[in-house]
Amino acid sequence: MESFFEPDSAKLGKRLNPQQARQAITDLKAAEIVPVISLIVPVPGQSSEGLKVNKQAAMDLCKDGHACVVTQFPGLIPRTLWWEEREQFGFELLVDQERYNHFLATLKIRHIVPPPLWQPAPYLLDGRGFKEFAGMNAGFQNELSDAGVVINVPDEMVALAKVLDMELSSFRNLMQRLFFVMDAGELEKFVEKTNKRLTQ
Repeated sequence: MESFFEPDSAKLGKRLNPQQARQAITDLKAAEIVPVISLIVPVPGQSSEGLKVNKQAAMDLCKDGHACVVTQFPGLIPRTLWWEEREQFGFELLVDQERYNHFLATLKIRHIVPPPLWQPAPYLLDGRGFKEFAGMNAGFQNELSDAGVVINVPDEMVALAKVLDMELSSFRNLMQRLFFVMDAGELEKFVEKTNKRLTQ
């Protein structure tokens, strides 16, 4: 989806109508399929109105715990429109392309870790450095989480939660605990339990 705010969708080159997206998400939930809604926060040229619309849509659609939101700050990838026209979209590289390619090749995406703790992206967005735009993303996540929205449970984790008959929030909390604490014994039990369920 990336954004429920139509001016943002236009900037992102998305043809999906936000109202159609809302209906599709509602239909998926009615069919007991858990939608994972992807949002980019902040989008290039992000407005306060766009943030407000996205926050409200996420709360309206996901507060019941039967859908979740994965947020990501904008990634600058070579050979994309943002890359080719990066000045127009508000991006400014802080390193040469060779070093930037190395950054992309070694970047680890970890949704269970707050964005400000990721490897710093070497570019500016609308004049903001990594700490600021990653902080905007983290603040958005915190507001959703405080409102009862399950955040940052990607598709594969949703599938595992279903296999284990766990609520999304409980599964995310378990993953954070296992990986942050590095509890090898509990992680082994989790893998054994999951494998057993998958082979039943």
